[in-house]
Amino acid sequence: MLIERVTIIVHGSASVRFNNTLQFAIFTNTRATRDICILAQNMKNLLAVVHISTAFAHVNESIVEEKVYPSIADWRKMITIAESLDEHTLNIFTAK
Repeated sequence: MLIERVTIIVHGSASVRFNNTLQFAIFTNTRATRDICILAQNMKNLLAVVHISTAFAHVNESIVEEKVYPSIADWRKMITIAESLDEHTLNIFTAK
């Protein structure tokens, strides 16, 4: 039913609790966004996908321009790593 009727998807993806695990953040922000895109590919009347996320905030920049910044990591690899490693091992990679 959704595949036939939806014309616009608004996807809000954010993990704003900075004490969440890296795995949770990857699943919530990255994998969920991928899943929305997979679903969207099958929607026959889709006109737009609007994605809102804190993942692209670029807080290290003093001035944030209206452009697409290069990613520091491949999102596909991040999902694979998060799905492959146990949570404890994955947390070793988390900056403290």
